Amino acid sequence: MTSTSGSLSQCEKNEGEARMSKNRRQFLRLASGVPAVAAGLSVGAGAAAAAIGDAEAERRALLSHFAGLGYRKQPGLDLITGHPSNGGLRYDETVANAAGKTMRQQFCGRVEDIAKKDTPGVLAGFTIVGFRNDAPNLDGELLVMTLDYLVRRAGLPPSRLVLVSTEWIAAYRSHHERFGIAAEQVVQRASAEATAAGDGSGFFAPKGHPLAPQIPTVSIHYVIDGAGSAGRSHPVSGAIELGEVSLRAGPRRDVAAEVAALGLERLLMAQGKAGPSFAQSRHALMTAMVMEAKRRGVALPEAYQAFKAA
Repeated sequence: MTSTSGSLSQCEKNEGEARMSKNRRQFLRLASGVPAVAAGLSVGAGAAAAAIGDAEAERRALLSHFAGLGYRKQPGLDLITGHPSNGGLRYDETVANAAGKTMRQQFCGRVEDIAKKDTPGVLAGFTIVGFRNDAPNLDGELLVMTLDYLVRRAGLPPSRLVLVSTEWIAAYRSHHERFGIAAEQVVQRASAEATAAGDGSGFFAPKGHPLAPQIPTVSIHYVIDGAGSAGRSHPVSGAIELGEVSLRAGPRRDVAAEVAALGLERLLMAQGKAGPSFAQSRHALMTAMVMEAKRRGVALPEAYQAFKAA
């Protein structure tokens, strides 16, 4: 975790102070997973307030729903990791261990997303709501719970959902078909291909990740209205990825814990609700890094300069 100078410069401190005074409320909303204005649109105060209200309602509904299923909310992790991967910036909500049923709302960002900033659904700073159960009652319990929320609670039509995994997903066919997601909506990558990629669509193992996760997964995608038809291949055409759920399969057959993660802003997008643009989320992410660096007395991560130049 280093900046070009190894510490906060006076210019960066002044920039952080100015942003805190002017945008504190906006940042706190964004960092809590509450988008401020419609993506790519110029909106008035009324529309922005409606967008904030929609996001806050969905955030509360998601957390409340899983709290009712016994999941205990845990505090968010530091945004600045001190690890060289991802420019020292928090990539996801993964933790090494957690007892019982837990959930965590995590604000984070990926440097690699800068190159994808014109892609629908890609944001600089985004909110992940993650879940972990170290002793599920049945194999695939979190997959069932995640699909139940998306289809029955969030109201997403199952006909527009596409699952991407490997041959390991075959054992979970009854889990997704009960929600109206047919076999034709499942894309199977070769496990060797998914494992090598490590991108979460079949296997989650990001190169350089500080915890070196090795998790078989299924990723859940939503075909955007008017964006085209989903093809039976990866990446899924005309779709945004909503989240990922672990599978106890392949190399994870002897691991009891199950994990799942949903992107709050992408869920709102799938529902047709307003969210931030890449530029707005970039501003929030940079503000978050400056505020945290000052609060903790640490250097800005290298990722700060990457997003500043974006």
